[in-house]
Amino acid sequence: MDKRNTITPQAQVRHDEACRQGSDTYLDPDSGYTVMTSLYLLRRGWCCGSGCRHCPYDPPHQGRRPLRNLGMVVLFFLLVQGATAQQAIDTVRRFVPGVGQNAGQGPVFFPANIFTGPDPSGTVDKPSTDPRFICSLGMGGVIEVGFTRAVVVDGPGPDFVVYENAFAYGNGRVYAEPAIVSVSRDGHTWTPFACDVGSTLAGCAGVTPLRGDMFDLADVGIDSVRWIRIEDRTADVLANRAHPYYDPTLTGFDLDVVVAINGAPVAFGSGIRYELQGASLRVQGAIAMTVRLIDMAGRVLAVHQLEPGFHDVALQGLPAGCYLAVLQSGTEIRVLKVLR
Repeated sequence: MDKRNTITPQAQVRHDEACRQGSDTYLDPDSGYTVMTSLYLLRRGWCCGSGCRHCPYDPPHQGRRPLRNLGMVVLFFLLVQGATAQQAIDTVRRFVPGVGQNAGQGPVFFPANIFTGPDPSGTVDKPSTDPRFICSLGMGGVIEVGFTRAVVVDGPGPDFVVYENAFAYGNGRVYAEPAIVSVSRDGHTWTPFACDVGSTLAGCAGVTPLRGDMFDLADVGIDSVRWIRIEDRTADVLANRAHPYYDPTLTGFDLDVVVAINGAPVAFGSGIRYELQGASLRVQGAIAMTVRLIDMAGRVLAVHQLEPGFHDVALQGLPAGCYLAVLQSGTEIRVLKVLR
């Protein structure tokens, strides 16, 4: 037996979830190797003959052969359509941490940890606590996230899903840390979804284990949005011991990721340009810009308020090491790594 093609149930679950998300690969839970999905192999359009685990061609592993049958062709196009429609958030417009828990907030993990989730190791009764996949907002924390390559559009059914690490425990109880979700086209005018934070938590994010909480733009009468705001309201639950979701150990909303279910590709122009030139960072912005230099401990070492145009931000005063430069111009934010 070719062990490369032995698929355990756990690996099959990973593979199927990766296909639903439109991914080319997944991480094999048994070996730790990266494995190509059948979706990727279908997109490629031919068999390479290398013995790929999820080879969709007939017969498999025989070189350039046709698809197994017409049903596989139909499945391929359905998967591709779903993959092109779905888009994960890829930019942060604003983040104001709350109090208490701060897992995943530091520059070592943030913001990459909210662009790549949800954590595949999470289950209905075992939430993820890995800071590589979640960022805790803290009590009262607010984050505004969005897309640089797509917008969420009002399509059939729910239009986007917010993943948090809610989980089931005890006798059918759910450990929920709710948040109010609002949406915006421009990052300035916001429309909230109804959220019954005082009782049922209907309409809130942070309630549904594993599958996330889905939102339909039709419910707020908007046809498309670029920005999504998540505002932690866990304190409302903690303040009421009679609340059906009360638990004294609640610490605040933990964001995994936000994914557009119905998305349309859009190319947003970048107003920020940058280039490393020796001991300085040359930046250009069409409007005023703020540049923050941050060390790996999360300390802000310098803040530069720059007028529109070209500027050279000196780096020679920094000791040798790795830093993050956060460039913000209006609603646009760029984060880059700087080595000295």
